[in-house]
Amino acid sequence: MTVATPPPNVLVPIVDPDTGVLTQAGLRFFLSLWSRSGGAPGIDLTAIQAQAAAAQATAVAAAAGVSTEATARAAADALLAPKDSPSFTTAATATAPGVFTNTLMNQPFVATVGATLDYTGAYGALQAYNTATSGLVGGVNIPSNSTVWGGFGVAGFAENPSTATNAVGGYFQARAKVAGSKTWGSNSIVTDGGFSATVQGVEIDLLAANAATLAVGVNVTGAFGSSDLANGTAISVAVTGTGRWNVGYYSHDGATPNGMILGASSSAANSDGQYIQLQALDNTATHRLCTIRAVHTSAGADLHLGAVTGNVISDVPLQATKFLAGSGGTTISSGTGAPTSSTPGYAVGGSMFLRTDGGTGSRLYVSSGSAWAAVAGV
Repeated sequence: MTVATPPPNVLVPIVDPDTGVLTQAGLRFFLSLWSRSGGAPGIDLTAIQAQAAAAQATAVAAAAGVSTEATARAAADALLAPKDSPSFTTAATATAPGVFTNTLMNQPFVATVGATLDYTGAYGALQAYNTATSGLVGGVNIPSNSTVWGGFGVAGFAENPSTATNAVGGYFQARAKVAGSKTWGSNSIVTDGGFSATVQGVEIDLLAANAATLAVGVNVTGAFGSSDLANGTAISVAVTGTGRWNVGYYSHDGATPNGMILGASSSAANSDGQYIQLQALDNTATHRLCTIRAVHTSAGADLHLGAVTGNVISDVPLQATKFLAGSGGTTISSGTGAPTSSTPGYAVGGSMFLRTDGGTGSRLYVSSGSAWAAVAGV
């Protein structure tokens, strides 16, 4: 059968650009040329055309496979790209039954940034290999080549343009519900891991640029039925004999004009000051107490130094115009000129007055309770 050979369609490629195989149109064109230029006589183009259609279908399927693989590779590469944080515009709630036996770490909701973290090993190494059940766990595993300024396992931020709302960057609350339970509002631990490093248990930075701002670095507020066992701040070591704090409290140079202020023991009138208690251990390991306290007067306050089972001893010379010795009101005072009935200690027998401008026989005076007597020869 003789078939005219039309020119090829210039809009259809002869060779598939993806597979390099002749397209159906290209195959038909070359077969037509072969037939007209002396091909086998009696050739049936119907079968050949069917073969060309089958070849084209195979080429199309191969091209589709290449396209599918390219799409899959692009999707896989996209998974490796940095992701934005997930965003929720409605409330989200997740619950889990939890495991409350001290056999394994139970962490149903975990968010980890960086390489996988061994939460079980990390917690157990610092908590005597106990375990914990956590409502929410966040962690960051910082690589050794990191240059980011901060790496936070958990972070909270708050900004407050309201005068009615109390803004809190991170809030924690715990409540004991049975006698004998142990409850912490928050509990943090940091370790140097055996390396020479800088570690800080808690750092509180406070920035107050406005002179009218009330700034409080740490505010410890208590509400008690009884305060006999309540301590605002306690400093201790976990294991005795393995090291200790170098300084319990340190106020740096220039940090404040008042290193410490202790108020009165109550808010009522005629209230003495709060004690500063100093303790020592005697030869039987019994605590012995010395005290420093401000004691009120009708229009002022006296400084009292107390030694319950010892003496008040000065290792350096003391300079003052009056010392009160003991609870009976006996005083030791000094000044120029002879003492008078208005000199402190005049009405208390045994009080002494040291005259700084006196001579022999007029340097030391002792009160009888109603008069001053100079001690001869002094």
